[in-house]
Amino acid sequence: MKSKKRFSALLLSVPLVLGLAACGGPATEQSAESVRKDQVASDQRAEEQREGAGQAADQAVGQADEKAGQAVDQAGDKAGELANKTGQAANQAGERAEGAADGLLADGAQTATQGTSAQDAKEDASSEMRKEQLNSDIRAREQRSDATTEVSDGDLESKVRSKLEANLQKSKLTVTADGGVVTIKGKVPNQADANKAVQLAKEINGVKDVRSELTTGAG
Repeated sequence: MKSKKRFSALLLSVPLVLGLAACGGPATEQSAESVRKDQVASDQRAEEQREGAGQAADQAVGQADEKAGQAVDQAGDKAGELANKTGQAANQAGERAEGAADGLLADGAQTATQGTSAQDAKEDASSEMRKEQLNSDIRAREQRSDATTEVSDGDLESKVRSKLEANLQKSKLTVTADGGVVTIKGKVPNQADANKAVQLAKEINGVKDVRSELTTGAG
């Protein structure tokens, strides 16, 4: 009796189950389709995000390259300006050094000229003093010779030599005397000095005659 009741209950539940199954089939398919659509949409968004990220990366790289190029150009301009300034400074330094060198040369030339003038003046003064001394010696000898009647040839040679040395300082002359006759040898710059030498020798007391064997010319 109980078994019959259970079987009847099962038979009654079969249509209910079948109805529920029929109702649940389309809903399940719709749910799966919705999931697929959501997945596709998610993939599209991911792809768009990747593309956006790639574009942003490309843009950033481009901007970085542009800034790097600008920085290189600016560095090159600054290096060029520095090189120009360095060249100008070098040129100015060279000009100042050249001017200083010219000034030193001018000062050196002036100093040399002054030194030469001073040396010449000193030599002139020394020559004048030597001339005065020789003339003084000659006058003293003349006074002594006046007190005697005869003058030796050696004394004549000494007197003539001193007088020529005092008045013809740039000439190298030799003087000999024999019996009051004086012979002058050597080289003088010109004929005027040769004539002067003969005249100076004749001014010495005791000289009877003067013979000139002088030559003229430089050296």
